[in-house]
Amino acid sequence: MTRRLAYIVVIFFWLLLMSIPFFMFSLAARQQLQVGPAEDNHIRVFLIQERDAEGIGLEIARAQANAPGCTQTSVRYFMWKGEPENVVFCSCVDMETGDTLPASPGACRSN
Repeated sequence: MTRRLAYIVVIFFWLLLMSIPFFMFSLAARQQLQVGPAEDNHIRVFLIQERDAEGIGLEIARAQANAPGCTQTSVRYFMWKGEPENVVFCSCVDMETGDTLPASPGACRSN
C-alpha cells in the first residue's frame, strides 16, 4: 500500500514537472493565460516585455463577500530585469446604477 502511494506521488510530481514547458510555450505564444471570467474571480499570468522591465506578472482577482459588488485584485511581479512594484487594489460597482466606481488602493473594506 505504501509503495503504491509513493508511486502515485512520484508520477504526479513527474507530470507536474513535464507540464511546465507546455505552460511556458503557451504563455510565450499568447502573452497571457487566464483562468476564470474576466470580471470576477480569476487568475491571470502575463508576460512583461518592456525596454526597462522584463518578467512575469500574476494577477489574482476575488469577489469580496464582506463588500458586495467589490473585487479585490492583487498583482505580483516576478522580474528578471527591472524592479517589481506589487500592488493590491479594490474596484467596486455601484449596486443601484451598475456604474464602475474608481479603484482604490489597498484591500477592500466592508461597507
